[in-house]
Amino acid sequence: MRFVVIFRHLKAALKTKPVTLLAILLCTIVFGTKLLGDYRPYIFLMYSKTAILKYHQWYRIFTVSFVHANFLHFIFNMYALWYTGSILEQIYKPIKFLVLLTGSILFGSLVLLLFPVENAVGMSGGIYGLFGCVLTSLLTTYGLRNSALNRSLFQVIVLNVIISFGNVAYQAHIGGLIFGVMFYYMNQKENQSLRLNALLATIIFTGIIILKLFGYL
Repeated sequence: MRFVVIFRHLKAALKTKPVTLLAILLCTIVFGTKLLGDYRPYIFLMYSKTAILKYHQWYRIFTVSFVHANFLHFIFNMYALWYTGSILEQIYKPIKFLVLLTGSILFGSLVLLLFPVENAVGMSGGIYGLFGCVLTSLLTTYGLRNSALNRSLFQVIVLNVIISFGNVAYQAHIGGLIFGVMFYYMNQKENQSLRLNALLATIIFTGIIILKLFGYL
């Protein structure tokens, strides 16, 4: 009976939050290979500034999200991803949520490339994008009222900050956070001007980063 209940919950989750579950599954597979002593996926997928800029391995700005430093880093990132992803994927639906998560990961990695950080690991850029989106939504809707959701979300964020401290470059956190905030405003259907300004700001900021990386600024 217990397995039937678990199966039903899993089936329901696959319908409402498939992107969140897929991301957790990929992170689990990569972390599992590391636990089994195979570090090849870890090395192949992690962020490496030299590999990206010198050897043009640009895939790393995305695949870094599937690599984690240790068990606590992995567990707390997956918990934060499940908690915020479950909320946002149901709000925005899978396709838009995929844009939010992927955009946050990529934007965080691009910002990180501007700084002298050689190696980094973790989903934190993507997760901070989710934090940025959901926090902006809560603050614009409820203000600073001390709701149960605000308190629980704040606890998740604090735990994630503590666990990831020293493991993942904070620049990627900031980049992901910025994209998450911009994503929220880009999806405000009732305010077309705000949507356009957020979109233009994101495009301009991304363009400046790319031009800076290739030495044009």
